[in-house]
Amino acid sequence: MKNLLIASDRFLPEKNGLVRFLQEIIPFMQNKYNISLLIPKTDKFENNTGIDLEKIKTIDLPTHKFQVADYTPPKLKLSKIKNAIRNAEIVWINSCGIIGLTSLHYAKKYNKPTYVYTHCQDWDLVHQSIKVPRYIGKIFRKIALFVLKRYYNRSTLMVPSTLLGEKLSNLGFNSEKIVVPLGIDKNKFRPATENEKFIAKQRLKLDNKLVIGYIGRIALEKDLATLNDAFKILKKELKKDISLMLIGDGPGKHKRIFEKDILITGYVENVHEYLKAVDIFVLPSLTETSSLATMEAMASGIPVVTTKVGSIPNYIKDMDNGLFFEAGDANDLVSKLFTLIINKEMYNSISKNAHETMKDLNWENTASLIDKELEK
Repeated sequence: MKNLLIASDRFLPEKNGLVRFLQEIIPFMQNKYNISLLIPKTDKFENNTGIDLEKIKTIDLPTHKFQVADYTPPKLKLSKIKNAIRNAEIVWINSCGIIGLTSLHYAKKYNKPTYVYTHCQDWDLVHQSIKVPRYIGKIFRKIALFVLKRYYNRSTLMVPSTLLGEKLSNLGFNSEKIVVPLGIDKNKFRPATENEKFIAKQRLKLDNKLVIGYIGRIALEKDLATLNDAFKILKKELKKDISLMLIGDGPGKHKRIFEKDILITGYVENVHEYLKAVDIFVLPSLTETSSLATMEAMASGIPVVTTKVGSIPNYIKDMDNGLFFEAGDANDLVSKLFTLIINKEMYNSISKNAHETMKDLNWENTASLIDKELEK
């Protein structure tokens, strides 16, 4: 078996799309490769993920005590990173933070076959996740693109969609791009029966309410302030009980904008059980890549209202299997939500089409495509 090094600046017990991806993919690969994980040192986590820690070597780097947004930077231990790269036959990068970029640097120095999976558009993500003046954001974007192109153009990129591959090419990323779509666990993310929805709402004390839901980190770049504003408007205009549920967590300063009647669940393992209570899913993000949460909501037969970011337009057709609204525009979001609420025929049609769009995706196919590339 070949020695595969997986480098990532984020890992369990964190909860985000990148971690979910690794959590789903590693179990498919742990019997085919000698896997080493180069990750930040984290608290112990309950290993109910399918990852066999006896088969996998963990190389962890200590972290600093401060955070940038919700990212805790690891300390740069070059000797550990160099040794990890030297012992690898294939290097697979899953982030472009300190661990990812340093690993990329030494992978090229030691002539290792290197792949990068583009989980997010970091040149947009960082300056949108912290409050900085607009001109500083533009400067950071240029610097980030310059640095990333320098490294990414010497690697093979794995992208979740052809649309994102084209966007990267237009930005000057000229390396080979392999399309590797995300997967969905069909046993968990499927349309709920009426009884399952009733029980889920009852458990969450949301009985008889129309539930608008969001899944993900509570962070600036997710622009939950717009969702919050839209919800306040909608609550005043509608003559029925509605509730907003945020399935996720984040820093206290970002949660303080929400009133007490809004349900913030915190990080949960069984996201699919909470989704059963959701009637409409909203993604108000300013930047995304694929948005696994949106895909899982669609697989669950939930109509989605989202901004037109990342590769989401690759799988959502407006007014057919989802609705788009203008980023940052609470009134436009209210209009789209109102349309779904009053037009039951459209609601049912979009629900059905959303589920159909996602029916062929699964993690086994995703892992197979990755394995096929690494075997080269």
